[in-house]
Amino acid sequence: MKEIHHLTLQDRQAIQSAIEEGKTKAEIGRLLGKDPCGISREIIRHREFKKRNTYNRRILCAKRKDCKIRKCSKTCNEYEEPTCVRRDRLPGVCNGCEKRAKCPMDKYFYHAARADSKYREELVCCREGINMEEAERNLIGEKKGAGGFNYPPGYRLNYYITYWDRHPAPHRRRWLCCRSLCF
Repeated sequence: MKEIHHLTLQDRQAIQSAIEEGKTKAEIGRLLGKDPCGISREIIRHREFKKRNTYNRRILCAKRKDCKIRKCSKTCNEYEEPTCVRRDRLPGVCNGCEKRAKCPMDKYFYHAARADSKYREELVCCREGINMEEAERNLIGEKKGAGGFNYPPGYRLNYYITYWDRHPAPHRRRWLCCRSLCF
């Protein structure tokens, strides 16, 4: 099977329609020629949470049908968090569930168009960085060659270029002090 790299909008629409038809992640993976784990990650990363209506309703308990206490609370000794196999495990979302209208629990939905736009935004955000000219790159090269830049990748270089001479602390402490500037 192929790895899950850059799903298209059509792939996401196929995932959404397959979920609504009740197919498993393995079947969706075979349908698209992708790894089922990748399909699972796609669904979990881009599903949307919809909180249940709690107005004038009692707290949900897995034992609510058999319990004798009518006003159950989370401090009750017999309280159990309710689970849903479809929502919590199989596809991971409530799309296509027959009981969706009557279900009193919180729900998750997968919408292909929203998932695609969210993914595109993440791509743009991840590819943002420092736009450097050749002179700036040379300055970094000089300082790195002198043993000046010893910090983990991903830390802001422009901070070190601008304030390099102002820090008397050893370079190791310097990047530890500036961890908050991480991307």
